[in-house]
Amino acid sequence: MLNYNMVTQSTSSAKNHLINFHYDKLKDEEKRRKLFPKMSQRNKEVNIMLMRFFSSVGIPFSQIRNPFLVELLNFLDKSVVLSDEKTFRTTCLFELYDRELGDLKKRIKEDVVFNNLSGSISTDIMSKYNNSYITTTLHYVDKQFESHNEVLNMSPFNVEHTGKEIKTYVSQIVIDLNLNVNNIQFVADSASNNNKLSEINGNKTDCVVHTSNNLFSAVIKQIPGMKAFMKNINSLAKTLQFSQKTQRIFEELCSKNCEEPGCLATYTKTRFNSCYLSFSKLLKREKSVKELNNGIQFNEEGWKGAKEMYSLTKAMDDLYNKLAANQKITSCYVVGAIRDIWNTISSSIY
Repeated sequence: MLNYNMVTQSTSSAKNHLINFHYDKLKDEEKRRKLFPKMSQRNKEVNIMLMRFFSSVGIPFSQIRNPFLVELLNFLDKSVVLSDEKTFRTTCLFELYDRELGDLKKRIKEDVVFNNLSGSISTDIMSKYNNSYITTTLHYVDKQFESHNEVLNMSPFNVEHTGKEIKTYVSQIVIDLNLNVNNIQFVADSASNNNKLSEINGNKTDCVVHTSNNLFSAVIKQIPGMKAFMKNINSLAKTLQFSQKTQRIFEELCSKNCEEPGCLATYTKTRFNSCYLSFSKLLKREKSVKELNNGIQFNEEGWKGAKEMYSLTKAMDDLYNKLAANQKITSCYVVGAIRDIWNTISSSIY
């Protein structure tokens, strides 16, 4: 009724009610509606479909005016007129978001709410420079025993990262989707500001990967000599920062070996990247050409430390993957495995 009255400019009692009691919302909606171009339904659907495509593959919105795209659409359907860039990045994006959100709510209502299913909501905060974002994902298994991971929301989170703010954010999502909190388990890392999530329904647990990571970090400190060794590895990593040329070669090696590239510094943390074959080739190349890295020669001592770092991270990555995949692995197993790694750390890998 709201849409009908604003389109027809009717002065019905419904619109009078909106003016009297929801004036601000009405004006906001009218402003939003003015963004919509006067286009046919066919035009609108084509533009929305293009927005879906651009968003899914990461194409810049400015490409809506790409001459080839215009030519292609003209070849397929001459009646279609593309939006200008401003309309495309605002109107079409809002429209697509509304549709996707509506479809999401419908799926959750039919699968989870109607069938009173249990599920888990995972939440995490990511930061880049001065901007922070929070994301929540609903995980559940439907009545056909198929697994679903539905991203509920991802939005800026530039408030204080306190438990109160996180609780408020997640609580509102639960309310909006009509989820039964008694059937939902909240999964997050073990940061203290996530403890407030337990107040939503008293059912909060730690993410198994974060738990494994914390366990890994805790037991590694108990191994005699490990702290000093890791300190040396950190120092070594700082002397081996990639030049642009070396970084490019490393990425090419990773690509050939179907591995994910990482930076040397990540190898000294408790969560490791799996790109050992490429790392090994890179180290061999560094030794053969005696390349200078930031003015520090890759000498025999540095080479020995790099080999130790390589063998340590390779063995620990295997262990970490087992931890993340199996919650039942005990701390005794972890300590024993790390001691075995420590006993073989000085052996050559070539």
